[in-house]
Amino acid sequence: MAKSKKNNGLAYLGFKIWQASNTWQRNMKAALDPLGVTHVQYLLLEHLAAAPDASAGISQSKLSEYAQTDHMMTSKVLRHLATRKLIQRKPSKMDSRAILVNITPAGNKVLAQARKAVLNVEKETFAKVEKQSKLMTQLDNIQG
Repeated sequence: MAKSKKNNGLAYLGFKIWQASNTWQRNMKAALDPLGVTHVQYLLLEHLAAAPDASAGISQSKLSEYAQTDHMMTSKVLRHLATRKLIQRKPSKMDSRAILVNITPAGNKVLAQARKAVLNVEKETFAKVEKQSKLMTQLDNIQG
C-alpha cells in the first residue's frame, strides 16, 4: 500500500478525492454559516430559483428530481426554509398530494449572498486545479 508524503495519507485516488471533498465542505460551511444556511439549503434555493416554471410554483417532488436530492430530505429542508420565510409552501390546487414551493423575496436575498460566497469558495478551493472542465467530465463519468 503506497503512502503519500503529503498528509501522510494513503495514495489511493478515492482517498484523495475524499480528502479534497472534506476540505471543500469545510470551506463551504465556513462561508455559508454567517448567512445562516447550510450547503443543502443553498442548493435547494438555487435549484428552486432556476427551475423551469418556478415562478408559478414547483412541486417539492419535481424540485427533488430537478436537484437530484432525496425526496424526504428535500421535504424536511424545505419545511425548515419555510419557517425562515425563505420559501413559501402551499398545497397544489391541481393535485391534493402535492405541495408547491416558491422562493420569497427574503429567499432571493439570502440566495444572492450565498451564491457569492459559494462562487468564492469554488474559486479559492479549486484555483490550483488545471483543466477543471475535463475533471468535471471525468467525475460525471464515475457517476454514470
